[in-house]
Amino acid sequence: MNNSLRQLGQLIAIGLGVMFCVQVLFSITYLNQDALELFTALYSTSLFILRSSLWISLISIPFWFVSKKNWKWFFFAWIGILTIVHFALLNYLTSTGIPLGADLFGYSVSEVVDIARASSDVKVGPIFFLLLLLVKGAFLVKRIGHPTPTRAWLIGLMLIPISYLLPHPKITNYPEARFYKVLSPSAYFWSRAFDHFYEGQPKISPETADYPFLYPRDRSNPLGELLTSKNDLPNIIIIAVEGLGADFVGPKASFGGATPFLDSLIGQSLYWPNCLSNTGRTFGVLPTLTGSLPYGKTGFMDYGPEFPTHLTLWSWLKVNGYTSSYFYGGNPNFDNQDVFLEAQQVDNLYGESSFPTSLLKMPGNAEGFSWGYGDKELFDFGIKKINGFGNPFFSFFMTLTTHDPFIPASDAYAAQVSALIASKESDTYSEYRNIF
Repeated sequence: MNNSLRQLGQLIAIGLGVMFCVQVLFSITYLNQDALELFTALYSTSLFILRSSLWISLISIPFWFVSKKNWKWFFFAWIGILTIVHFALLNYLTSTGIPLGADLFGYSVSEVVDIARASSDVKVGPIFFLLLLLVKGAFLVKRIGHPTPTRAWLIGLMLIPISYLLPHPKITNYPEARFYKVLSPSAYFWSRAFDHFYEGQPKISPETADYPFLYPRDRSNPLGELLTSKNDLPNIIIIAVEGLGADFVGPKASFGGATPFLDSLIGQSLYWPNCLSNTGRTFGVLPTLTGSLPYGKTGFMDYGPEFPTHLTLWSWLKVNGYTSSYFYGGNPNFDNQDVFLEAQQVDNLYGESSFPTSLLKMPGNAEGFSWGYGDKELFDFGIKKINGFGNPFFSFFMTLTTHDPFIPASDAYAAQVSALIASKESDTYSEYRNIF
């Protein structure tokens, strides 16, 4: 038993070392963290691997009884899986600026494959580094059992109970643009995954303060006096811009300057600086914006075609005489968009197959995969269609150009982006030039 505890301590030390190296690589090379942020990220990652080691140890007990000599390989296999997942989560974080959570489970396997194919951010160097780390780790595991001159294994063993006594780092004071970069993406992902599969739905009670967004129905009309009333029903157009958020738009934008026209509209429009979203992914846009519909287990769109009974802007406007249309430059089968829109009885559904062949799709990645038609083609096509609609009409545009892999369709804005980068002190602008 004493020898097995020694092996366990050595395995934990190896796991810490491998995860540390991966975290340091991304923190310094891609996340541009300062010393305090790097320490916080390493601390969060250490807590995760140490606490995970307890559960891996418990899972490994049956294998220890089967083979006291080879159980260490089962333990290391789990360390390897956690390291590979941690690597993938860090890669996702550096590409998007936000960590991956339970939103992943709202996609089908084929959709996940499509998203991965579309990504242009494949880091060959770090992948090679990861493989070297795992090979080195396997070499160290093979040597476990040989006499060691140090007591590192004892330190690794003692750190497991200590990790459950240590607090999580206080990161609430970080600005939003840096907040997620000091989290452990693995701790974030696995905690969200656990909540997704095992946490029950809360019981809503109007007597509790635990649900601050639960209010009695308010039948007042505070926006009425701000809108010009006409006898004719107004035409309505909604434009949902892929990937655009408060980081880029508005007076408090962390990375402002790239949306001058939208910024100019804020002073002469109804503007909401905050929005309560029930998902961070595109598949939540249609049910959220047009119906305020709940997320459910894996996203409202995932219930199709067996949607629960619901009302949306589409259905409400239709009974009021509106012609409804949806314009999207990609494949509307993705995320069950077409299934949801058919349930709303949308009059016109335009996807990539509706576009004329004279229009060019967005440039593809190295594999030739393209999400579809860019925003210029989308609006050129859509405006021609809208001009032929009778009044009143409701049209929804879902854009694509600002989606990964962020390949600019032309150099029309290159000079403006260069001027923007030159006027900013942050390296983020030049690092993500294609996005801006």
